[in-house]
Amino acid sequence: MLKKSYELTGNELNWAVAQARGLLVNNEMPVGYNPVGDTATAGPFMDEYNPELMPSDDGNGNVSYSCVVLFDYGNTVFGSSWREAICRSIVTTVSGHDIDVPDGLN
Repeated sequence: MLKKSYELTGNELNWAVAQARGLLVNNEMPVGYNPVGDTATAGPFMDEYNPELMPSDDGNGNVSYSCVVLFDYGNTVFGSSWREAICRSIVTTVSGHDIDVPDGLN
């Protein structure tokens, strides 16, 4: 199913990150691969991609993040967490805005 990279969440985004990083085997991501929800998995992206993360608060205590991967200033993306923002940024930078994700991931 074709989706915009900035709309991906959960397992669809995890799958798209695995694809962008060349980790898919038979179109399947590694078992337990969860950079969207796991700081231990997403943390190394900070050194590898050198992102610029900017938190913002809507005034009601809801924080979201914008992210730009520093070698691709043309793609600013947003996420509800810093992990979601950097994952969307990686996918957009490497794979583009239109991602064909398998059905049934979320």
